[in-house]
Amino acid sequence: MDNTANFAIWASHPGRTLAQILENLGMSSSELSSRTGLPKSKITSVLNERADLTPEIADSLHPVVGGSPTFWLNRQRQYLEDLQNQACLEESNRKWVSSLPVHDMWKYGWINLADKRYQTKLKACLEFFGVSSADDWFRKNKNLLSMTSFRTSNSYDSSPESIISWLQKGILQAQQADCESWDKEKFQSNLFDVKLFSREKDPSTFLPKIQSVFSKCGVVLAIVRAPRGCHASGAVLNVGENRKLMILSFRHLTDDHFWFSLFHEAGHLILHEDDGLFLELKNSADKDKEEEANLFAQNILIPETERDEFLSLNEKSWKKIVRFSKKIGVSTGIVVGQLQHAKRVDHGKLEKLKTRYKWN
Repeated sequence: MDNTANFAIWASHPGRTLAQILENLGMSSSELSSRTGLPKSKITSVLNERADLTPEIADSLHPVVGGSPTFWLNRQRQYLEDLQNQACLEESNRKWVSSLPVHDMWKYGWINLADKRYQTKLKACLEFFGVSSADDWFRKNKNLLSMTSFRTSNSYDSSPESIISWLQKGILQAQQADCESWDKEKFQSNLFDVKLFSREKDPSTFLPKIQSVFSKCGVVLAIVRAPRGCHASGAVLNVGENRKLMILSFRHLTDDHFWFSLFHEAGHLILHEDDGLFLELKNSADKDKEEEANLFAQNILIPETERDEFLSLNEKSWKKIVRFSKKIGVSTGIVVGQLQHAKRVDHGKLEKLKTRYKWN
């Protein structure tokens, strides 16, 4: 898709119309000067788009080449308005491009940049979002911007433009993924089986398994690295007809954070499926629903029936932690992370029991 021909407003100087009429009449600029009494230099300046078409010229053209004076003056007025609109659109496009995490979008392979020129960046960003201009982008993302701005109101290190760029990458992945229709009961019943994959340490092994299970329940799982200005751990939203999208950023690169984020987002899909969009940021606005999703994830990872034994563990009983994690079918890192959250283990302790990931 090439939008470069669509985002510019066409500004046509009245000299172009005059040149076309002269060509049709077979009349030279010298003859026009002679018949109108206008200096040839003035006519040439208009034809070469170096001068405005004035009321004097409009009055002189009317009896020789046709077109009322009002017609010619309207052509001049429209040209000047188009120039102004063109300048406003260009300024809007430049501000929009500067607000996007273009460097990271290129670095992560979301867009192709042959060079660092502004026009190259603009074209790549327009194609990535499937829009014709910055104004078109704002129109198409009006609702998403509203929801995103609300959820980032207390998160000063994130920007709506960067978050929407991150969401867009997930949406593009969802458009290419095979996925059945959303089935809430089936999705919920499969979560306890999915958590068993946490015992595997390699994302290239467990991610395809999760994605396969989720797709059969109507959920696309997209792993999208967060760009500059997007400090989201995860998000869920509706895509297409009766399909859900879950995006995870692997932001903290440890197994406890990843798996908790996964089941936290699953909690939103189960508990708040009609709310449209949820973003996991440092200071999310929907605190009550965030707490509900936290409790949902916690109960999936550490079942209520095992809660007493879990709370008896501490940093001095690391061998018991290892045995307990095997017993409930999750990674040791998850148990350590939950113990840290429950203040049974100090943050920074037993970190070696966590699995750490890295981006290729």
